[in-house]
Amino acid sequence: MFKKKIEAKRMMVAACAMTVLGGMAAPAVSVQASTPQTGQTAVVYDNRNIVDPDANGMWGVVIPTSITLSEIGTSVQNCGIELIGLGGFGLEDFKTLDVTTMVKSTNGYTLVDNSSQANGSSYKYTLGTQTFNKDATEQQLTEGLSLSRTKIGGTAELLTAATKKGEYKDTLEFTFSATPTLN
Repeated sequence: MFKKKIEAKRMMVAACAMTVLGGMAAPAVSVQASTPQTGQTAVVYDNRNIVDPDANGMWGVVIPTSITLSEIGTSVQNCGIELIGLGGFGLEDFKTLDVTTMVKSTNGYTLVDNSSQANGSSYKYTLGTQTFNKDATEQQLTEGLSLSRTKIGGTAELLTAATKKGEYKDTLEFTFSATPTLN
């Protein structure tokens, strides 16, 4: 009888062990490798110049080709503008060249998705010491380009985050005008 009790205990221990081990082994067998996830990032090289409004092709202004904002409070550098000579002309060929610069944001310095402006993010754009934000009207840059000031540094900064994930866009429109005098 004593042997039967020991044998019964061994059987119960073996059954419990198999149940425990079987429960532990089952999830390990059914675990699947995670599915790889991919993302896409656009890479663009776009070297734009704005030629003079008279279409003489003697001078132009290099503008930012694109501005990518990703973190609130982090300034994006190299968003400035630069006066250049075109068509074989150098800036030294001009006696005077004072450029009036106008800047306008299509969406009033708000990045919007395709569905509505309600989900947008606001930003500011700074040229030199002048900051543009929250205004959809065309504004004149108070300190414009000239022969003595051929570059104006610029930055952009995201001020608020969007309420949902997605791609948000705005367009900055630059208008330049001048009456240059050649040497």
